[in-house]
Amino acid sequence: METKNKEITPCMAIHPGDILADELEARGITQKEFASKMGMFPANLNKIIKGKAKVTKRIAEKLEELLGITKEFWLDIQKDYEINLRTQAKREFDSENKMATIPLAQLLDMQEEIERLSSRLNFIIASQKKKRTIIRKQIKQ
Repeated sequence: METKNKEITPCMAIHPGDILADELEARGITQKEFASKMGMFPANLNKIIKGKAKVTKRIAEKLEELLGITKEFWLDIQKDYEINLRTQAKREFDSENKMATIPLAQLLDMQEEIERLSSRLNFIIASQKKKRTIIRKQIKQ
């Protein structure tokens, strides 16, 4: 039996700022307080926490100094985040292009099947509503 080696990627990329926010919360440190210790403006720290700015080598070194979590950890998380973003974008692009390769006749068949199932579902819903109305009338009598 042949097995295919598929690369597994998370469905959501985790920015190092998410981890930093959790770490600060766990330690009871405010962003403003930590930004001051980092020697940066609170708005810039907030950009990192919100995932709008990268964790650079200099920032990773300062995080290591202040939190005791290695700079390699922060840089690896940043690198993984960027790789996962690219992988997710490629997956979405491939998925959209896959739809474009389905023959029109097959798409029309799929549309007809969806319409048929939708019609059947509407019939079932209407039948259930009718039954409930009859039951309510019987209960009131």
